[in-house]
Amino acid sequence: MTLSGILLPERSFWLEKVFSPEIVLITERHFAAGISREEAIRLGLPPKDYLPVSLEEKIVCHADNFTHGDREISFAAYLQKLDGFVQKNPGLKWLVEKTKLRARRLKKEIESWMNLN
Repeated sequence: MTLSGILLPERSFWLEKVFSPEIVLITERHFAAGISREEAIRLGLPPKDYLPVSLEEKIVCHADNFTHGDREISFAAYLQKLDGFVQKNPGLKWLVEKTKLRARRLKKEIESWMNLN
């Protein structure tokens, strides 16, 4: 299985030649609200942690959740989009539930930096 946004080994090779290690990590870790090593293994991805760690990774990860195609969406719409994903892929409900939890935590963390909660 491949997931859009995940840095697979064949993509990693050329990215690492062009961009700094920090940028490569952002591209790896911005999918949804991140993917744990265990989840990556279950999904058939290279076994590593795809969770955002740095401030920059978290900001890009969170901001990416407010887009759908070329338009901006609300956080509530993002969560609804995840629900729609489950309807099409019921076998991934476990991942979507974890993603929602992580996305809510990430939102709360970022809003605390901005004194929004």
